[in-house]
Amino acid sequence: MQDLYNLHISMLGAQGTGKSSLLASMFYTFKKTAGESGFIMKPATTEDERQLSNSHEEMLRHLRGGVEGDPIGLPPNANAKEYALNLGFLKNNIKNYWLKLHFWDFPGGWILDNRHEVVEHLNQSDVILIAIDTPSLVVSDIYGGWQLHHHIKNRPKEIEAILGDVDFKLPKLILFVPIKCETWRSSTKGSELIVEQVRKGYDGLIANLKMYSTVTIAIIPVQTLGNYFWATRDEKKNNKGKTVIQDKFLPQNTDNSGNAEYCPKDIDQPLIYMLSFLTKQVRDYLNDKLKNKPWYEKFRDLVTGRRKAFFEKIAQLEQPLNNLNKKRMDQKKDGFEIIQGKENFL
Repeated sequence: MQDLYNLHISMLGAQGTGKSSLLASMFYTFKKTAGESGFIMKPATTEDERQLSNSHEEMLRHLRGGVEGDPIGLPPNANAKEYALNLGFLKNNIKNYWLKLHFWDFPGGWILDNRHEVVEHLNQSDVILIAIDTPSLVVSDIYGGWQLHHHIKNRPKEIEAILGDVDFKLPKLILFVPIKCETWRSSTKGSELIVEQVRKGYDGLIANLKMYSTVTIAIIPVQTLGNYFWATRDEKKNNKGKTVIQDKFLPQNTDNSGNAEYCPKDIDQPLIYMLSFLTKQVRDYLNDKLKNKPWYEKFRDLVTGRRKAFFEKIAQLEQPLNNLNKKRMDQKKDGFEIIQGKENFL
C-alpha cells in the first residue's frame, strides 16, 4: 500500500458545542462538493465510517419535528476519539489516496481532566479547530449581556488556559468555528455580529495567539444542518443552584410532516482552509523557505526522487484546490475573517 502523508487536526470545544456533528456534516458534504473538483475522500476504517454515519443520522433527526437540545456527541467524560479520513484524487479513473486527515475529538469534560494529554495532542496538531456554540456567543440575556451564556457553554477561559501550554514554535492553523449559526448567517448584519462576538468572546486568547508569527488565525462559521433556526432560550437553576441553559431550535421550511430538508452551508470551508494552508506550507517547505514542519518528518528524504514525486502531487493538488479556493469565503459580511496570516494560504 502506498505511503500516506498525515495532517493532524484537534477539535476543541465544550460539551454540546457540536464537534461530532460538524465532522460528520463536513465529511458527507465535502465528499460531494469536492468531487466536482477531482478530490476523493473516504473513512480510513470501517469503524470510522460507522461512527461518522451514526453521528450523521443523529444530527438529521433534529430536522424531523424539532428535537430538543443538542445533537448527541461523545459523553462529557468519554475518552478522546480519533477519526481518520483518507483524501486523494481520481485521475484517469484511478483512485490515488495520499493524505490522511487525523481528527481528534475531545469531549468537554475530558479536556479538563486530562489536560496534559490534550496539550500533547495539540502540540502534535497542525490545525486546532475551536468549536463555538453560536447562540451562547451572541444572544443577550434579560439584562442585555451575553457573557454569562458564553462562559457557561463555550468555556473560553478553560480553552485559553490549555492553549497557553501549547508550543507554537512550529506553524499552526487556528480555526474559530461558530456552529448552529443559521439564524445569524441569514443576514449581513448577523454575519458581522458573529465576527465581532468571536473577537470579543475570545479576546484574551486571540491576543495571546497573535504574539506568535507562526500562528495563522481565522473565523469560519458553518451551518451543519441549515433550515434549523434558534427559537428560544430557557434558563433554569439545577438542584445545586447552578444556571442551566437550554436552547430550542425549530426546523424551517418544513413539509406537511414537519420535516425540514437537510441543507448544510459553508460546511466545506474548514477543509478548504486546511488544504489551502497545508499546500502553501508544503510548497514553502520544499522551497526551503520554512523548516521542521510537524507533518513533514517523512518529507526530509524528498531531496532525491521522492522530492520530485511529491512536487508532482502538490501540482495535482493546486489545480483542484484553486477551484475550491474560488468558493472560499473570507469577508466579514459573510461572517468570515482571517485575523492573522492571510499570506499563509494559497
